[in-house]
Amino acid sequence: MNKLIHLTSLLLTLTLAINFASCKTKRNRNPNIKPIQFRLVKTGAENIFTQKDHSVDYLEETVLMSEKDISWISAQKNAIGRPIMRIILTDEASKTFYDITKNNMGRIIAVVLDGRVIFSPKIMAQITDGDFEVSGEFSNKQMEELVNVLNGRK
Repeated sequence: MNKLIHLTSLLLTLTLAINFASCKTKRNRNPNIKPIQFRLVKTGAENIFTQKDHSVDYLEETVLMSEKDISWISAQKNAIGRPIMRIILTDEASKTFYDITKNNMGRIIAVVLDGRVIFSPKIMAQITDGDFEVSGEFSNKQMEELVNVLNGRK
């Protein structure tokens, strides 16, 4: 009888472990997102480059990430009601972005769409889970329009 109880307990534990593992949501690429690039502003150009500068002249050539690395983008509001863009990366890109943010703290990372910088936030923290917010001088309408463009809806 003890062996039966032990075996039943073991099977229940195994079933729960398998069920828990299968419930983890895998973040896949969103195929609707327009072609974009994540590129760093060149070292030394941070004082020349501004948020309003849409030129790629001050950016490094290396594309660190692209639309293939994005799982989800949405327009939201932060705790004080300011518009933000929430970006969730794929599982694989989350690891890459962690390394990028860890090794480039304080640098500016530009997001390029159609050959133009559309926004360029400063890396303020290590992003460990691939889920982050971008804020700036955007109105609610501008943020929603930008998210719609990135999501391929305009």
